[in-house]
Amino acid sequence: MPQFQYFEIGLYKHKKNAIGGNMGTMEKPAPVQQEISLRKGAMFIEVYTDIKRLRLNWVPTQDTINQLFDEAEKRGMYVDLSRINLSGLHGLKLAGRDLSWADLTETKFSEADFATANFSNAKLIKAIFIKSDFTRAKFHNSDVRKADFSYAVSFEAVSGLETARNLGSAKFYGVKHLSKRDKEAILNADPNLSKQERERILKESPTARFGWA
Repeated sequence: MPQFQYFEIGLYKHKKNAIGGNMGTMEKPAPVQQEISLRKGAMFIEVYTDIKRLRLNWVPTQDTINQLFDEAEKRGMYVDLSRINLSGLHGLKLAGRDLSWADLTETKFSEADFATANFSNAKLIKAIFIKSDFTRAKFHNSDVRKADFSYAVSFEAVSGLETARNLGSAKFYGVKHLSKRDKEAILNADPNLSKQERERILKESPTARFGWA
């Protein structure tokens, strides 16, 4: 009579012959409870690229991201949310948050609320902010290289956009509530437009070409 031992593969128990033969799946036990809300290790880690920032080391949720900002403020640090896909957190609330000097490189957002947030000196390189709200947000000296703000629900009363670096490579199609000054800044930064084209677009309605409302 051969001897058997159990070992785990995923959620199923397999029986293995003691002399090496695999008997395959013999029974289906109750599902193993898997921890999906947290990652192993510390909740926050300090990372250093150009400057030191605090990064979330757990699965991002509205609550854990709030805790990241609170902890960063407590430590006197800036935040790092770079290369994280947050587009599944529809309606993420970051209104009024201090994102100055934050690293949001290649981060993806969808329908996030950034009203009155401060992006001064932040790295927004290749970040995606689809259908997000930037009412009264501050962009002084931020790097928006190839950032995508398409279909932002509001850019009303933003400040500092004209000082943003690499503004000409960012996408603003379908953005609502841009001031004339901000429209001028975006058009003036576009290397593919001549002075005459910029003046003509501003004189006529830019809605047809850029979807601005």
